[in-house]
Amino acid sequence: MKPTRAHTEGELHIIVHHHLRHGGVSRVIAATSHALSKAGVEHVILCGDLPSDAEELPVIVIPALDYDPTNRPGLEKSMVREIEARFGKRSVVWHFHNPALGKNPSLTRAAAALAEQGHPITLQHHDFAEDYRAENYARLRDLDLLYPTAPHIRHVCINSRDRSTLIRAGLPTGQVQVIPNPITVAPITRREPRWIFQPVRGIRRKNLGETLLLAAHAPNGTRFAISRRPDQPNWQALHDHWSGLAEELDLPVEFAVSDRLPPTEGAGTSFTDWLQHSSHLLTTSVAEGFGLTFLEGAALQIPVIGRRLTELDPDLESLPLDPLYTRLLVPSAWLDMRRLEKLAAESLSRIFQSYDLPIPHHEEAPDPPHVEFSRLPEEMQAEVITLSTSHPSGILAETQSGTRPLTDHLREVLSSSEAPAVDLHRFHPDQHVASLIDIRKQLLRAPRKPPVDLNRETILRQFLDPSRFHFLCQ
Repeated sequence: MKPTRAHTEGELHIIVHHHLRHGGVSRVIAATSHALSKAGVEHVILCGDLPSDAEELPVIVIPALDYDPTNRPGLEKSMVREIEARFGKRSVVWHFHNPALGKNPSLTRAAAALAEQGHPITLQHHDFAEDYRAENYARLRDLDLLYPTAPHIRHVCINSRDRSTLIRAGLPTGQVQVIPNPITVAPITRREPRWIFQPVRGIRRKNLGETLLLAAHAPNGTRFAISRRPDQPNWQALHDHWSGLAEELDLPVEFAVSDRLPPTEGAGTSFTDWLQHSSHLLTTSVAEGFGLTFLEGAALQIPVIGRRLTELDPDLESLPLDPLYTRLLVPSAWLDMRRLEKLAAESLSRIFQSYDLPIPHHEEAPDPPHVEFSRLPEEMQAEVITLSTSHPSGILAETQSGTRPLTDHLREVLSSSEAPAVDLHRFHPDQHVASLIDIRKQLLRAPRKPPVDLNRETILRQFLDPSRFHFLCQ
């Protein structure tokens, strides 16, 4: 739906993002747009690319907003010209998604320029260049304002961890708040639930090796399915490596099933068809900003199994997380520990050097009795999966209530395919938009002051804490 020239009264809410291609942020923007329309808030979306299935949204395409490593001045002027051409001179509130991710430094620069001009702005952070994205971060080094801070600017985070990170870097508590992503899940009718379904695109941090490990130790007859193949060629190669290993070991895992295979004879192949035939949803991801699978499962009352991300616990406290494990423990006797330490030291050195930071000091310690599976590089994960098929009691699942063999853990969590109803009111799109409207009112009343930047090194060091290191997050 193309935006039209509107009346010149009232504030215009302008959402800005790189694109509206398939992905988590695009889903958030679409849900926000629908909820803003429902609330009677006039708005428009500026983005660099518009796929055909998003044409019903009020979008203006500005190609220079899309992913681009170059840093060109003046993008904010193009954006303002487009708005004034369509809507006239209006009172506007700008709302940027992922402005400091480093996918397009021109966009980051434009947000800072508008902030310096005194425009009320919301900066919503989903992901961070500081979080093991060195190539992105390098594009932002020369910018004067990466995290502009002033009373007429509000930072929004999608979890409590990120909010705390920005506060420790100097952001006043009144200028940052957590607004959960809106959840829009259509009700489904479950039919013959028989699959453990992993509703993800299989990129590296989704930790697909762990899916194979679970499949190797699940009760006989259990079947696993992973939704989609990645778009990026490097992740496709890794995805296909795991697919090949599953076939070699005769593990019950199907890959890239959505829109390709039916979950049962006579069914469709859509994502919804797979949800309808799922007894459980699976998450093995090692890093998430929001944890959408946990919430989708709760909304659909499908039990979620797999890996618990304790960093997200404060934001998911109403969900049934106890069936999830916090770690999968591999006997260190199965591993070449010297090789693992060497690979980890080399990776950390490379990462810190790419951020121009001193390499962290490492003190040698005795080998632990166990190593966490998700902390292994893929080649060692593959070795563990193969070895574990001959030693089914060797892998241990650690949960909040104790540690036991993975086989026992899976037998228990898979014994029931029903999940309790959970109050998800605070994740509803209407609640999401109500929070944005409240922010907008505050920003329009706020005094305009020259923005200052946060302490970038403080943000960087928090994300690059070696205790958070995963090979899978590089």
